[in-house]
Amino acid sequence: MKIGFDARMIDWAGVGTYTYNVLESLKEIDKENQYVLLCEQKTMSQVPEADNFDKRIVSESVFSSFHQLFFSLSLKKHSLDVFHAPYFTFPLFLSCPSVVTIHDLIPLVFPLSMPSKIGRAYYQRANKKALNKAKMIIAVSESTKNDLLNNYDVSKEKIRVICDGVSEKFKAVQDRTLLSRVKKRYGIRSRFLMNVGNPKPHKNWPGLIEAFAESGKKVKDCRLVLVGSRDPRYPEIERLIRKLQLKDRVIVTGFVDEGDMPLLYNAAEALVLPSFYEGFGLPVLEAMACGTPVLSSSSSALPEVCGDAALMVDANEPANLVAGIERILSDEKLRRELSDKGTKRAKLFSWKQTAQKTLEVYQEIKC
Repeated sequence: MKIGFDARMIDWAGVGTYTYNVLESLKEIDKENQYVLLCEQKTMSQVPEADNFDKRIVSESVFSSFHQLFFSLSLKKHSLDVFHAPYFTFPLFLSCPSVVTIHDLIPLVFPLSMPSKIGRAYYQRANKKALNKAKMIIAVSESTKNDLLNNYDVSKEKIRVICDGVSEKFKAVQDRTLLSRVKKRYGIRSRFLMNVGNPKPHKNWPGLIEAFAESGKKVKDCRLVLVGSRDPRYPEIERLIRKLQLKDRVIVTGFVDEGDMPLLYNAAEALVLPSFYEGFGLPVLEAMACGTPVLSSSSSALPEVCGDAALMVDANEPANLVAGIERILSDEKLRRELSDKGTKRAKLFSWKQTAQKTLEVYQEIKC
């Protein structure tokens, strides 16, 4: 088979992680099929290389006005047998069977994440078109599959649930010197709770900051490290930190080097992910693979990812989140139990498994 894969989003958060790891794993497990990887010039070097990988630069940006038409023309000349779009943006026409990966439906299920009605309308139309044109749909969780069925007229027979994996770079680190250095690098001077995300409303940073402030009345000498970047669209985060006088206790890291992520997970007392909605929740698996205890909300896809290996709370109830933070910080036995369970849980997920199941979808739609 000649398989086309849209790799232009490889430097994006979320879909970029998916793109890189699926391609990297396909490189290892599939030496027979030929792959045409559609790349942007600026990120072409980030795309994995293999003897059966043919990288091709396309000039059409993902959201350009002429994207669908001219990207379609770029694809046509490659005589593909299968095309895979790892995001909802989809070519206008294709002469081969196609598959689209849907990671979440956040703008529809949680509209506050995209306040623009025009933006949501475009998003909904683009999703609908991709779902209709694709011969098969990959959903990264049962939760996302259910969201698709509840929001679109799509046949459940078209949907395959293929979970994300976790990279082997996330593992336990015993070298305390390395952990001390990474804490110093990000200005962390005590034990800390960690969150990985961004200030978008569905991530629930305000709820986390308020719960952390309240828990500080009982649990002292702890910081909250928000691994993500400030966003001028959400000035309420900075206002809340000032209002609660947490400037010295809440750290927003900004960009974090990829190699530092496993070290930060290992150095943290726990990962706290109080999101109102996640299509999957990859930081949960990354933390678990490092042996880091997890406190998670019980919403959307998080229960199916966490299983019984996390302390789960209803993040819609602030008191529950406060109690969860206090418990995970004060109960050393619980942290050990969650660490052990999490390490075992993370082993159930791998990008190699994700790639293998994705390859099976390619084979199915080609037939």
